[in-house]
Amino acid sequence: MVSPLSHSARSLLAALACFALAGLADAPLSATPRVVLALSATVAGVYATARYARSADRVRLARTAIALWVAVVALAAVAAAGEAGGYGPLPAGGDAAVRTATWTALLVAGATTAFLGFREYGSRVVEPATVEGEIEYSNN
Repeated sequence: MVSPLSHSARSLLAALACFALAGLADAPLSATPRVVLALSATVAGVYATARYARSADRVRLARTAIALWVAVVALAAVAAAGEAGGYGPLPAGGDAAVRTATWTALLVAGATTAFLGFREYGSRVVEPATVEGEIEYSNN
């Protein structure tokens, strides 16, 4: 029996889906409904990423961010090789799919890294006396 996905996995998949939808809705600024759809999907993707970041511990969040950045580099290499003709012509719609996947991974990787940074920044408590230079030294 296959176990259902955890809450954090569903949040991460929702973020990926929202950013992919935003990438598919890529349109010139004159196409207002598509721009509104892309913006809404992007906001929903950031929200889903925030839910994932809240439910994952720091180590898991860091590993997810690293994996997503590796995916960005790999997808960008495939896109660059496809444009340079290294893999030959991509199948119909393949170029758009690689471009959408690259942007999706890039946006989720950036959001995951930002939330990891917020968590790391908020985890350190600095005493006000240390910041102001009022440190007491003992000679014991």
